[in-house]
Amino acid sequence: MPLNLDARWAIKQCFAVQPQVADEHAFISQRGAGIKPQAIENVVKKYAQHAGLEGMSPHTLRHAFGKSA
Repeated sequence: MPLNLDARWAIKQCFAVQPQVADEHAFISQRGAGIKPQAIENVVKKYAQHAGLEGMSPHTLRHAFGKSA
């Protein structure tokens, strides 16, 4: 399914400030390499815990926000 308008807007904003590197990954680390899946999972779990959300993962976010606009 395509991303909804809000998700596409947020990704465009990220890419606008992301430094240009030779790596083809969508999201890069501070070292200029692609972010590993475990790092993304850790960030999602960290902020989900701060927000009081249980059972949150990158997969659940994909299903929550990867819908048609």
